[in-house]
Amino acid sequence: MSNDLKSATPESNVRTTHTIAKKIEAIMLFDKIGKKCEVAKELGIDPSLISKWISQRDRLLELADTCQQTNKKRIIHGGRKAFYPELERALYECLKRENKPNDYKSVKRKAHTLFNQIYPDQEGFKASNRWVINFARRYKISYRKPNHDNQNMNKSESEEENEDEDDEMNFVNFPIEIQQNDTNYVTNETSFDKP
Repeated sequence: MSNDLKSATPESNVRTTHTIAKKIEAIMLFDKIGKKCEVAKELGIDPSLISKWISQRDRLLELADTCQQTNKKRIIHGGRKAFYPELERALYECLKRENKPNDYKSVKRKAHTLFNQIYPDQEGFKASNRWVINFARRYKISYRKPNHDNQNMNKSESEEENEDEDDEMNFVNFPIEIQQNDTNYVTNETSFDKP
């Protein structure tokens, strides 16, 4: 009786990822056959995936035409786009020009100032902590607090007082070269450390 129950229960669906080449193959097969269900049966995938890939047709074919790697599984830059790309570019350039660590609050203030300059007719921009984190991810910025004694050696007393007031101060370090004599902060080009 237990064997009957095992055969009656469906196998658990295993989530699989498909390469861009396979997605393009499915689109071409759909163009030839014209029926999503038949394409799905032939390739052994769910028909809803075919629909999703057809909606991404232009982007996938563009990737194939530009001879980028089609063995990848995700569309390059396929995530959620920035709501205000001009603001983010301007903010990144401003912070890069300053070439010094900043905390969340100062990044938010600069973002609001730049927003009012770039989009004077719009309102309702909220530079939340999540927005700052996503901005940092998009521009590969590392948030880190100095965590070794030798990194804290050159701190002035005013910086120490400010840190006492705001224990959750997080520093923004940009993936650019920092002068050798400045050992207060660490730059990490490739990683993103959560606050």
